[in-house]
Amino acid sequence: MRRRGGLRGLGLALALGCAGCAGGVSAQSTAMGPPRVSTEVLKGGQLLQPWLGDALTRAALHPLGSDKNPVRADMPDGQRAYLARLRCTNDAPPIWRRVGNLGSGAFGSIVDQYDVRCPGAHPPRTIIVMDMYFAGYVEARAVDGFSIAPP
Repeated sequence: MRRRGGLRGLGLALALGCAGCAGGVSAQSTAMGPPRVSTEVLKGGQLLQPWLGDALTRAALHPLGSDKNPVRADMPDGQRAYLARLRCTNDAPPIWRRVGNLGSGAFGSIVDQYDVRCPGAHPPRTIIVMDMYFAGYVEARAVDGFSIAPP
């Protein structure tokens, strides 16, 4: 005897199994990668994600662009835009290349390492660590040894 409604039953099981899928993003990484962190840290005077506030406070104790305080950016385009705005001490744009990722960084997401060079300027070479999981964020400060053009 043939069973009817097999696909309907499967659809119902999938729907019930995914009932919690539409919930908010948590501080934990998911199978799809780390959460995109909102740049709106405060709303109505309350911290939206308390774990992020603690991480930002700890990061501020370290130089910008270090592994403990990565430059925050919005995806690879944001990283490239930040590097394009940097200026060496001789006002020339640096030459840079992405070295690779370093794994989990200070904010819990994967960070990238960039080799940044300023021929004829000081420092001639700098390593900059960047975190691209800050949606909408545009860093206004320059890494030590550089100046930065406005966005």
